[in-house]
Order: sequence, then structure tokens, then C-alpha cells
Amino acid sequence: MPEKLTPEQERLMRLRERQLSVRDPQEKSRKFNRMAAERERQRDDSESLGEMWATIPSVWKGGLFGLAVGVPLAVLLPRYWDSPWAMPVGIIAAILLLIMSITIGRAIDLRDAIKKQL
Repeated sequence: MPEKLTPEQERLMRLRERQLSVRDPQEKSRKFNRMAAERERQRDDSESLGEMWATIPSVWKGGLFGLAVGVPLAVLLPRYWDSPWAMPVGIIAAILLLIMSITIGRAIDLRDAIKKQL
């Protein structure tokens, strides 16, 4: 029959168990494995197209928008406007649209940076 333990012996046994659990050699490897698994889960989470678009700075989005509007304008303007000035005006319009959209995009990025500072 197991003998009865005194309260002091029980306290010492609990203390010893706690000390052993703190010095558990597997604890570091378990912690490393948990962290590695978490990193892998984060890496494997695929981003949607909207999330990827949101990470692009607005200055680049503005430039893309300016090109998307300006290049067709420069190409289509000479077709519908029968003048020797059609091509230069189309190119100048495309360049102005590009510059304006990049400037607007930069202003949006600056506004967001100021919001983060505050």
C-alpha cells in the first residue's frame, strides 16, 4: 500500500515536477516547431488579387492609369482628327495624363504616410 504523504512532501513533489517541466529539453524544440509551422502557414496563405493590388503604391497605380488612358488616346486621336497636329497632340496629352496621374498617386501616398505618422 502506498504510504500517506505529508503536506510538506506533496509540496516538494509538486515543486520538483514544476522544476522538471521548466527544464524540459523538448520544450525548445516544440516551441521552434510551433513557430516554424506558423511561418509556413503564413507563407502558404495565398493573397487575393485585391490584396496584391492594395500593396502597390498609389504612384505606380496612377502611372498605370495614366498610360491606360493616354496611350489609346494617342493612338486613336489621329484616326478621328484629320490633322497633322493629331499625333503630337495625342502624345502630349498622353504625357500630361501620365504626369498628372503620377502626381495624384504620389499625393495619395503622402496622405497615407501622414495618416500613419499621426
